[in-house]
Amino acid sequence: MFFRQLIAFFSFLAIFSGFSLCLPTTLHRRIADLELVLRQTQSNTIDWHFALVIRAPGAPRGQGIEHTIDTDNKCFFFDTTRSNIQVTEKQAIIVAPLLAANGEDTDNDLYSAVENIAKQVPTATTSQIASGDFNNCFDFATEVARRLGTANVEEFVNYHNEFAAKVKEKTNAGTQRLCARGNSTCGDTQRQPSSTKGGKSGNTTSASTDHPITKHPSL
Repeated sequence: MFFRQLIAFFSFLAIFSGFSLCLPTTLHRRIADLELVLRQTQSNTIDWHFALVIRAPGAPRGQGIEHTIDTDNKCFFFDTTRSNIQVTEKQAIIVAPLLAANGEDTDNDLYSAVENIAKQVPTATTSQIASGDFNNCFDFATEVARRLGTANVEEFVNYHNEFAAKVKEKTNAGTQRLCARGNSTCGDTQRQPSSTKGGKSGNTTSASTDHPITKHPSL
């Protein structure tokens, strides 16, 4: 009796093992999988800067989406030229999963959807900058996160509420100085620079990659 039970047990084990070998060894994701990072550099200085970075979860680098200063035309512009920004643990202030709200199948599709939303956030005009009442890179990043409706959007909003005034206090004067007598096209969110330190060719330059107010070497 015991011998028959033992044989039955090993027969079942062999069948189960054979079945398990037929299972896929990895599960391929069927939707895009990216996260949104609020990247902060040069805090508490005139060069205090915020950028959004789209990256694979936990990746050390990603695609930047930000407002930086075009030092030739002397104004803010919507900037996606930094395609490989490093994000250290210290720089990553907030990390949020990006939801494929429309069922985007690939990371490229999801990134394009995020970029299309970010493009709709206005850049500051020359007259707004001159007045001292304008939206800066921090305002832009927070508004994009809000429009995306990220799962922890309140973290972006709360962080902005806590530091927005201090950021303006530190950076507004430098921004106004760089944007004095700016080009009349400033504030056009669809305009892209023909060249930045991100590597495009042309004549227009942006302020340094991690220093949007003064021209210092990139970190």
